[in-house]
Amino acid sequence: MENSKPLKRTDESATRLVINTLNGKNAYGINIDSIFKTKKHGYVLLEFLKCESKYVNGCQSHPRRYWKKNWRKFVRLWEIAKKLDAKFILVNYEEPALNSYANFRIMEVDMNVKPSEDRIVKTRDIVPCGKFEDFKKFYLELNEDHTDM
Repeated sequence: MENSKPLKRTDESATRLVINTLNGKNAYGINIDSIFKTKKHGYVLLEFLKCESKYVNGCQSHPRRYWKKNWRKFVRLWEIAKKLDAKFILVNYEEPALNSYANFRIMEVDMNVKPSEDRIVKTRDIVPCGKFEDFKKFYLELNEDHTDM
């Protein structure tokens, strides 16, 4: 298998394109942050959740805390993960300054519990409270476990 291209910089032009196209209207599509196909787990869907609260840090945050705004997106991601028979992993993180990170929480979503408008979502902590090095180790292991089969 040929190597995938290295990521060198962010490309947010597609997001800008959609924002400019919608011109303030509600969006009904969702962005998917990362999908891996791994040897060990099959498909793995990652959703990154930036914690921007002054009351809760990345270790304390959970999807139930911001459910009102994002529950539909979360349910759609759960449905996609269910169809792929994928692990659905949430990565809470803080970015106090550009390219500086603190307080990571990595959770696996219980795929046997269908999320709903009533804030129903069950998770299991993989890394309950970690730093950038903990996330880096988790992500690099996942990235190295890729497969094309």
